Amino acid sequence: MMIQLSIPDIFVGGFKSLVSADEKLLDQLEEAIISYEDLSKPDLLATHFNTLELLAKDVSHSISTSIIGFFGLIESGIEENEADLIESLIYTLQNLLIEEEIEVSEDKWQLLKSFFLRISKESQLRMRSKAAILSTEYNKILRSTRIISDIRPIFTIDNLDAECSFIVHQLKIDWYGKGDSFNSEYFALDLKDLLELRNHIDRALSKEEKIKEKIGGIMKIIDIT
Repeated sequence: MMIQLSIPDIFVGGFKSLVSADEKLLDQLEEAIISYEDLSKPDLLATHFNTLELLAKDVSHSISTSIIGFFGLIESGIEENEADLIESLIYTLQNLLIEEEIEVSEDKWQLLKSFFLRISKESQLRMRSKAAILSTEYNKILRSTRIISDIRPIFTIDNLDAECSFIVHQLKIDWYGKGDSFNSEYFALDLKDLLELRNHIDRALSKEEKIKEKIGGIMKIIDIT
């Protein structure tokens, strides 16, 4: 059973461009998508299209954004399999264009459906989308960090001249929780804390490099940043 999907506005333009594409262009895009193996940089898919001179730059960006969104939809689990998801996506796009009074032939819809089915089975970008989804399955996801440094004068009951002071650092951590809730937490740090934190970060970076060295020749490492 087809369902009406909620398509973010950022993907709509690219999907419309794909609807208007002819069979030759869709075949060229399919070949370009399948040959694109830089899993660590999906945002450069538009550049890949431009290098192959398939599309105008603005269209390359919108289509690449929509294709990456398409793989995200597949891996989101909205439908049990990609065929049902594609049927629902086509149904949603048909309703969208009907509302805008844009006529599209049945042959065009069949071409687009076939295009989606083919790239869903073959493109390595699907692996990147799956990795991105798995990376969010945690209770707290880091959004950003900041360290604010300050100097605090020391006053006593009997002395307001503040002849002494100390340096304090405040670590701010912004993070997402379940349901995309946004949260912030603050931690006071002294010099010892900063040095310990730096040591942990340096050690984690070293471990990442070692892991890449050990298994990089066995399987691809996907950079989800």
